[in-house]
Amino acid sequence: MANQYPIRILTQLNPVLQGFRRSRGLTQADVAARLGVSQQSYARLEANPGRASMARVLAVLQALEVDLVLAPRGTAVAADSTDAATAGGARRGKADKATKPRKPGTAQARSQPAGTVARRQVKPDQGPGEDW
Repeated sequence: MANQYPIRILTQLNPVLQGFRRSRGLTQADVAARLGVSQQSYARLEANPGRASMARVLAVLQALEVDLVLAPRGTAVAADSTDAATAGGARRGKADKATKPRKPGTAQARSQPAGTVARRQVKPDQGPGEDW
């Protein structure tokens, strides 16, 4: 079977897309032309594929002649630790950090019923989204 590249977190998708594109000798402009979009639009998707819709990611995979294969864990080839680290596995975001307990007397602590834990509301990213 061909090489497999397990993707478990979104930051791992970026280097995989770049690797497939480069291994085929394609530039971002080449892939963009296959997709019918500008090079800048494709560059934004490749830099942050987690912001793109699944349909757009699948279109990119098709343009790169790559199949998406889903498998239960343990059946895919294990990524070696250097691949995981370079693919963003070693990076941690704010969501991975444990929340600190609220100090008594703060507005958050007073507004919560006794015995409950205050949870922060997660707001969707308000940055620029997809444009193609």
